[in-house]
Amino acid sequence: MKLNVTDFLFAMSFALDAVEQEISGGKVQSGHGKRVAYMLMKMIQPLHLSVPEQVTYIGCAILHDNGLAEYIRGELELQYTQSSKLRLHVELGEKNMELLPFDIDIKDIILHHHENADGSGPLRLKGDEINEIAHLLHIADIVELACNFDGDIDLEFEKMKNMLEDCKNKMFSEKAVSLFEQNITKDDSLFMRDENFTMTRHLQNFS
Repeated sequence: MKLNVTDFLFAMSFALDAVEQEISGGKVQSGHGKRVAYMLMKMIQPLHLSVPEQVTYIGCAILHDNGLAEYIRGELELQYTQSSKLRLHVELGEKNMELLPFDIDIKDIILHHHENADGSGPLRLKGDEINEIAHLLHIADIVELACNFDGDIDLEFEKMKNMLEDCKNKMFSEKAVSLFEQNITKDDSLFMRDENFTMTRHLQNFS
């Protein structure tokens, strides 16, 4: 049986969405993984990556929370602080990704995606110690969680810009902020709020 990679990625995305909705009691917006993937796709466009590299990194973004269900089981929640939960989350996610048949090197992308540029993340890495794609995945992840895509788009986009400037060289690297500001527009925010928003046709553009 031939596996359709796009179908597999989005089946996983829908499953992870369902898990996050259940865990958060509906506080996490539906479509988190695909919005993060869309923002990453936009940010990596100027990096002159090959098509296989782009598709692989978009796939990592879709699956970035793949370790979520394992570390939130009741017996684990009682054993870990918030910081160590994040560390366990990224370690489990990295281990799971090693099982997938990507031809492109994805080492450390999931492991580093909660690291802050100033070294205050769960692994205490900073600056160039952090995987470059993980820097971009981190900013997309945090922005998606912080912004209400169903709210007033002007206010939310302004909040997004202010957050980027406030967190530059703290949570986010200067390069990541620059790539976000140069490639994510208000029109993208409007596009991502659509309940029928899908990444499928964008991935098909790479085939």
